[in-house]
Amino acid sequence: MWSSTSSGRHAGVDAVGLGSDFDGIDCAPIGLDSVDKWPNLTRALLEEGFTAEEIRKIYGENTLRLMTQVQAVASRIQQQWAAK
Repeated sequence: MWSSTSSGRHAGVDAVGLGSDFDGIDCAPIGLDSVDKWPNLTRALLEEGFTAEEIRKIYGENTLRLMTQVQAVASRIQQQWAAK
């Protein structure tokens, strides 16, 4: 748990995101070896003092925000290239 809370507290909760793709990994943190164990992580984050809003960001809102920003930049670049 130290790694997640350290990243969240030092980099800021807006800079942290988790994925649930367990395909191809050789090991996983104890208690998080499949996505159905994520309530364990939620409980641990709450115990560390993270709010529900912060946990939502970590679990997906940050990734969606990033993807939206990347798409906007890609569209802008495409428009610039098309205008040349």
